[in-house]
Amino acid sequence: MCRQLPNPSSPVGIEGLAGGPVTSIATGREGDRVRLEPPRVGGRAVPAAPGRKVRLQYRRLKVPCVALGVIVEGPGDDGVWVEVHSVERLQRRSAVRVPVQMQVEITLPAPRGEEPVTVTGVSEDLSAGGMLVRTREELERGWLLRLRFCLPGEDACFTTRGRVVHGSEDERRTERRWRAGIEFLGVEFEDREHLVRYTLWREREIRRREVGLDPIGRPPGFGPWRAPADTPGPGGDGSAG
Repeated sequence: MCRQLPNPSSPVGIEGLAGGPVTSIATGREGDRVRLEPPRVGGRAVPAAPGRKVRLQYRRLKVPCVALGVIVEGPGDDGVWVEVHSVERLQRRSAVRVPVQMQVEITLPAPRGEEPVTVTGVSEDLSAGGMLVRTREELERGWLLRLRFCLPGEDACFTTRGRVVHGSEDERRTERRWRAGIEFLGVEFEDREHLVRYTLWREREIRRREVGLDPIGRPPGFGPWRAPADTPGPGGDGSAG
């Protein structure tokens, strides 16, 4: 099973700890055990007592994985050791993707010398790697876009780059009949961690509602995203002209 465990230095989402989902970093592995940095939220350590069952989410060779295990050692100077009992390799599109409806400002590529145009879309779902949006305008595959949106339940608005990876038309709809899958580009680790925590929280809220439990509360917040320095402007590589 060792070959299926997260590689050292890779981010790992942890579910099952007090206070909700958190993100850590894998620092080592031995046999069926993986060592993680002690999980923290806002600089404060999160209790991770031995015997606690946890669910880990990470990527191996770009393939999302979910591992079930139990904490066997820690937390301490050596970190937290989790003994993994099973690993499921998910299809790439099955990465933690949750339904989220929010307004998305989309800046389209423009021919050189012309001002870019910004349109408004509505998201259907969200993951740490991208989103599916509905728009009134067709977004062509391969276009490089600039995206701005606010996660529901949070105050900060975020800006990042994206690439259109697929699109389709829903002829049954009269409003926002175009759908586009957008892959996020140039997202820094801290910002991806924000999205991982948000989608884990959202997934957990949905599960609680399905079984009739009360919601956990507001999602875990971070500071605002930083726009990648190489966000394309008018006439960039994604130019439509």
